[in-house]
Amino acid sequence: MSKLLFINSNKVWGGGEKWHLNAALYMQEQGHEVSLVVYPNGDLKHKAEKSSITTYEVKINNLSLFNPFKALTVYKLLSTLKPEVIFLNLPSDVKLFAPLARLAGIKHIIYRRGMPHPIKRNLINRFVYQFVTGFIANSQEIKKSIIK
Repeated sequence: MSKLLFINSNKVWGGGEKWHLNAALYMQEQGHEVSLVVYPNGDLKHKAEKSSITTYEVKINNLSLFNPFKALTVYKLLSTLKPEVIFLNLPSDVKLFAPLARLAGIKHIIYRRGMPHPIKRNLINRFVYQFVTGFIANSQEIKKSIIK
């Protein structure tokens, strides 16, 4: 079976965190090797601890992609775990993890989007989103906003 890594650095519990935990638990039940990257002491971390899913704590913000120490930590984590697929939750997760995942040889980099706001077409986004190999949208409206 596959090695899957779910990355969700949101501190508080919401729809994306529920989706990530439920998807991770389901995939684990199907026999996949699953782990989660979570915000240190965040709500998702506490809920995931009640299951048998391994968690790794990484504190991420919008500027983390400019922090070489954070980038090195994430690259080492990805290189050590060697997941076949990663699932990203927040734009800040995409910005930090997507380029490093490609550098670490991860072929499937999936961004799960739950908000219908179009992705801004700025220089940073144009760079980092080129590494995303797939999207999951939880509605047709969100799918349309991603396509825009």
